[in-house]
Amino acid sequence: MAARLDEPCRYLKGVGPRKAEALEKLGIRSVEDLLLHAPRQYYDRSHLHRIRELQPDQEACVRVQVESLHARPGWGGRPGRVVATVADESGRLRIVWYTSWVRDILQPGQRLVLAGRVVSSRGRLEMRQPEFERADDEGQELLHAARIVPFYPLVRGVSQKWLRTLMRHTLDSHLHEVHEILPPAVLQDLPERRAALAALHFPASAEEAEQARRRFKFEELFLVEAVLGRRRQRARAGERGPLLQRQRSQHQRYLEGLPFALTAAQQRVLDEILADLTAGRCMQRLLQGDVGSGKTVVAVAALLCATGNGFQGALMAPTEALALQHAERLLQPAATLGVRLDVLVGSRSETEKERLRARIQSGDLDLVVGTHALIQDEVRWARLGLAVVDEQHRFGVMQRLRLQQGGAAGRPHVLVLSATPIPRSLALTLFGDLDVSVLDEKPPGRRPVETRLVPLQRRADMLRFVRTQVEEGRQAYMVYPLIETSDKIDLRAATEEFEGLRSGPLAGVPMGLLHGRLRPAEKEALLQAFRRGSLRLLVSTTVIEVGIDVAAADIMIIHHPERFGLSQLHQLRGRVGRAGGAAWCFLLAERSSSEESLERLRAFAQTQDGFAIAELDLRLRGPGDFLGTRQHGLPALRFADLSQDLELLENARSAAFAVLEQDPELVQEEHRGVREHLATHYQMQETLAAIG
Repeated sequence: MAARLDEPCRYLKGVGPRKAEALEKLGIRSVEDLLLHAPRQYYDRSHLHRIRELQPDQEACVRVQVESLHARPGWGGRPGRVVATVADESGRLRIVWYTSWVRDILQPGQRLVLAGRVVSSRGRLEMRQPEFERADDEGQELLHAARIVPFYPLVRGVSQKWLRTLMRHTLDSHLHEVHEILPPAVLQDLPERRAALAALHFPASAEEAEQARRRFKFEELFLVEAVLGRRRQRARAGERGPLLQRQRSQHQRYLEGLPFALTAAQQRVLDEILADLTAGRCMQRLLQGDVGSGKTVVAVAALLCATGNGFQGALMAPTEALALQHAERLLQPAATLGVRLDVLVGSRSETEKERLRARIQSGDLDLVVGTHALIQDEVRWARLGLAVVDEQHRFGVMQRLRLQQGGAAGRPHVLVLSATPIPRSLALTLFGDLDVSVLDEKPPGRRPVETRLVPLQRRADMLRFVRTQVEEGRQAYMVYPLIETSDKIDLRAATEEFEGLRSGPLAGVPMGLLHGRLRPAEKEALLQAFRRGSLRLLVSTTVIEVGIDVAAADIMIIHHPERFGLSQLHQLRGRVGRAGGAAWCFLLAERSSSEESLERLRAFAQTQDGFAIAELDLRLRGPGDFLGTRQHGLPALRFADLSQDLELLENARSAAFAVLEQDPELVQEEHRGVREHLATHYQMQETLAAIG
């Protein structure tokens, strides 16, 4: 768009500082923002009724003349009102406005178009609080009635009538500055941009409005995929990764020493990764897998391919507990294979960290497991060949970039792991520049976790069940959404419940309290005690959601599950049943929870498929700002809905990639609009999208 569309809204006629502040709460700062502020719905007010045609409970528009107006004061603290009688050639109608200012701007004899709901009161029909518009001239364009009328998202200080009027004036004064972005070959049957903007706000028909919305959905998805596509092409064209060889790797010996065979899905995904590592180009790959699908085994095999070729490997986890768990499980195979392994986490002493950093820089360590401590400025790698980022959604974009830039021997291969299944539509936008591998098969012998929705009022029965089970040798998690009780939220909190449990219904049961405010050493001590079995019950917040693996734990009790997303519940449920035996997950929900929440939980209880749950979660909760403040790098979507527009997204992706294949740098004249729009709107996003 031309430069004038960047000017602040406050300079538009009728806006000013106060209205501009209100508009900013809607995300409207510039003229362009205003023009792209889409209606949330449309009302068809195109048919004008005669008064004698009106029926109770009908939304209707009538063209009338004011016969009388009377202001009536309020009483008992109620506001005043204005009562009018209006008429057309077929009859009269009573109108009530619950505000006194109407009397100051209307008078008998004026012609109006009224739009609102018809109600029956004391045997007669009337309209209450209708929208009205002066209609003295039969040929004038009406904005609020006698047409398809847009209804916008609002905030306090912005009314529908005011915003519609502002939108009409802005279109009249700025539409000529709007230029096409999409190339002719891509535009095809979509309306061009100026026509689409006009139809978006003031369509001649419902079909025209839908076509306009479709055009802008496609446009923003096309631009997002163009950013990712440019990054993808540059990575494949110019960035060489460490060239590895399979036959010199240690990963085969590691796999041969496992007490189980890889699943077909694990072998397929490992082959995809090894093909990247041995191709000479820099791997950028996302490995998705449901809870318990065996991602870690595949990632370790890939890391050992790097160390077997004389390169270093890094495994970064979001928490110390998970990093230490990874390291513990790698100790034995690393020792067997002669791999020099150590752990770099924040809780280690400064002396230890300095020693470890020196060993990393000198190449004296082959494989390092750690947390954010791996991406500090002081960490320099001698020959980093592969960086694996576990639970990638817990890290910000810039954090992953720093890990990739930490090597002295060039850019390493990167493998990011996600145990939270990602719907295809989100994967194409969050990770559109990455190759994606999916583990869609669980190891044999894993039984489904029996999941039940239990009223919170039956908690006493639940606790008796827990006592019986732990006395028989089982272990259990009890999860709460809060650490401590809150005056603002009436929910059970872990700390208070822990004290009540060990002095009450579960007295004598060895238990511990785990939450995010504990020091790393305290967390690890608790988890080790739980792994050894000296603790039978772990009362916790959601810090156990990611990666904690205690084979003997087979009972999960989640309080207030309505407070969690379905994918988060699935992650919590995945902490039990990991040894293959019978396991249970109980969802203790309030009976007063909304029917929508309960229906959502019932749906969760009936499926074990993480990808199906992720799709359901996306439909129910929506993507929101799907990258969030920690995952920023691409803008939030104004028009497209990733829970519904997968087909459109795939079409936009195909179109964007086809354009880039023909013209990688977008230098051709027909691609000028795309090039200029990306330069002005996506410059920072292109940089950040480099990391995926």
